[in-house]
Order: sequence, then C-alpha cells, then structure tokens
Amino acid sequence: DGSWIHGRPGNTRSQPDRRADVRKIMAAIGLDFGDCFCKIGCARLKTLGVMQNQIGKRKTATVVGFTNENRLFASEAVGQQTSNSANTVVSFKGLLGMKMSNPALAEHKPYLAQEV
Repeated sequence: DGSWIHGRPGNTRSQPDRRADVRKIMAAIGLDFGDCFCKIGCARLKTLGVMQNQIGKRKTATVVGFTNENRLFASEAVGQQTSNSANTVVSFKGLLGMKMSNPALAEHKPYLAQEV
C-alpha cells in the first residue's frame, strides 16, 4: 500500500530513492604500506586511480614526525628526520596492528630508530 516508503510509516509521498545518489559518490580507498613508501588508491565512479600527495607524486614516504605543535607526514617528516630524529617514526610497517604485549615486538625493538 506504499505506507512504508523510505522506512517511515505513514510516508506515502513519492520521493526519489536517495540510495542511487549515494552510490554515485561513494568511493573505496586502499592503502599500500611499504617499508619506505606507501600509496593510496581510490576506486570511484567506475575508475581506479592512485592518489597524489601534496607535491604531486603518487609515491609517498612512509615517515611520520611529531613536533610540539604538529604531526608531519611524508616529505615534511623526511625534512625534519635529521634535526628531530627522536620524534620521527620510520619503518613502522611491521608494527602496524601489533600489541605492546606481543613477543615479536621485543625482537623488532633493537632495529628501530625510535623508542617504542
């Protein structure tokens, strides 16, 4: 009888299906973390592409730096790596998703440039 249009009882007005609009703008993002570089892919509007970083490159350094005011990523973090090495994290691919209680973390610690 049309009383359950859009999941609301009593709404009998004919409204366009908004789900079709949502499907047009939805996107899937994929992250590829490497030891030195990472790439971000995007599937949207029936196309696939690798996204560019802030300097126009598709390959981004896998480095994160921390200052008192900011978090720095990629080329900005690489720029501060020598002057602020204690607060710059590199080679963290093997640590992603690992708990601090994991015995494998103890094996990685001697090879890390920063304290975990």
